[in-house]
Formats: sequence, C-alpha cells, structure tokens
Amino acid sequence: MKRLAAFLLTIYMPANAADLAPYIVVNANAIPEPLIAGPADPELGAALMLGAGCSACHQKDLNRIGDRMTDGEMRLMIVAPEVRVPDTAMPAYYKVGVYGEVADDQVGKTRLSAAEVEAVIAYLKTL
Repeated sequence: MKRLAAFLLTIYMPANAADLAPYIVVNANAIPEPLIAGPADPELGAALMLGAGCSACHQKDLNRIGDRMTDGEMRLMIVAPEVRVPDTAMPAYYKVGVYGEVADDQVGKTRLSAAEVEAVIAYLKTL
C-alpha cells in the first residue's frame, strides 16, 4: 500500500525557488490545497487572464469551468498543465523559467505568483 501511495502523490518544489510554495499533485489529476492561505482576489484573476491573452486559446470553453473542474484540477492546469495533459501547448504558470525554454526576462521566474494562481482560480469560478 505504501508503494501505491507514493505513486499517487507527487511532491513538487521548484528548484532554486525557496520562496515558492511547495505543492502536492494527487493522482496526476489535481493540486487539492491552495498555494496561499486566505482568500484570493477574482478581480486580479480577471485582469491577469486578460493580460496574459488566455482568451486567444480559451474562449467559450471556460464558461462554467467551476462546475466542470474542482479548484484542485484548475490549480494543476495552471501550475503544471503537462502533468494532466502531456501534449498540451499551455505553458506552466508556476514553474521557474529555464534558459532556452522561456524568454530571457522569464529565466529564474514564474509567470504567476502563488497569490496570482489562486486569483485566477477565484476568477474562473465566477464564470
């Protein structure tokens, strides 16, 4: 049973990013626990999605997303979408950028902070 539990839980802690919140992916399906304590700001989430151009790929498919996915499932799709959908074109928004994989100004940074990830989830739940 311990072997199975180890398979179902994967703990991620971005390298060289001590200030980033660690998270646990359960069953390659969700990150059930929020990355921050306390409430998130859906208005900030809306602004972040508009600024990131999310609607270029996600138009009507985000309507009622909160009815179709749990917060944890949405969190994983924002943090590390390749875990859930290995061939996705969606970038990981809470992964430290590596030289050659991201624009030079994103090397050593994440696209979103933990609070911003949670803000996007709060906004998605309003759709």
